[in-house]
Amino acid sequence: MEGNCPHDFGPIEYDPIVKDGYTIPGDVPGMMGIDWRGPVQVPPKTTPRWSRMCRLCGKVEYTTDEQVTHTPRFP
Repeated sequence: MEGNCPHDFGPIEYDPIVKDGYTIPGDVPGMMGIDWRGPVQVPPKTTPRWSRMCRLCGKVEYTTDEQVTHTPRFP
């Protein structure tokens, strides 16, 4: 059905990819030595992404371009 659809895409929506931050626990206590690793904090990350959906067949397309330019709106 998707291949025969003329595609009537609806509005573009902001749909970011959100990854929560977490902690890598590191080595257990008592495992000392020159290669001991302590806990490491991994910060949260949000990747901007936009999507649009065809009103006829339901196909969803996402942006894949890493470069996104933002145009500010002035009053």
